[in-house]
Amino acid sequence: FSTVSTNTGFNFYLGRSRVQVASGNSADNNWVFDSPVAIQRNYSFNQSFDKAAYESVFFFNKGLDIARSNMLRSAFYSLENIYDLFCSTVMWPTSGIGGFLPKLIKYWNIAFVFLIIIPASIFCCYGFKKLISTPQILVCLPIVALILTTIIFFGDPRYRMPYDIFFIMLAAQFYSTQQKTRPF
Repeated sequence: FSTVSTNTGFNFYLGRSRVQVASGNSADNNWVFDSPVAIQRNYSFNQSFDKAAYESVFFFNKGLDIARSNMLRSAFYSLENIYDLFCSTVMWPTSGIGGFLPKLIKYWNIAFVFLIIIPASIFCCYGFKKLISTPQILVCLPIVALILTTIIFFGDPRYRMPYDIFFIMLAAQFYSTQQKTRPF
């Protein structure tokens, strides 16, 4: 798995610290970051730094210090990150606007979890022996990478979007397999 941003250390720190708003002033720039999940969950504190957000080594070490101070809490945060990735129903940026669209997206996300993600997970568990011996396992690799990245860094539903297609493919396989054996 890999990360694509230059601020992976900062993302690791966010996943361990539960800071609501992080900001910084460096020689290069001033920055402010608040994740939609932090706002939705109302994390309790803000933090300011003398570093740029892309100084990954500094933030990675800060995150490691926090994780080492309470390993059990850090493990719980990793599980919570997975929940935030797949089950958080409020999406950014539409969560910040009024009207019908945020409600529609919320209900679509709930339906997506039940109609796509859960069946895809069932297929992976139910047909794992068959799946691992075929090229179909390649469809699962991005999902595994996503889950590993979420466990290590943090879960944010807006990061899930590129991977939805893989869940759709797995769910389609599940539904077609079920259709052959016993119709609904």
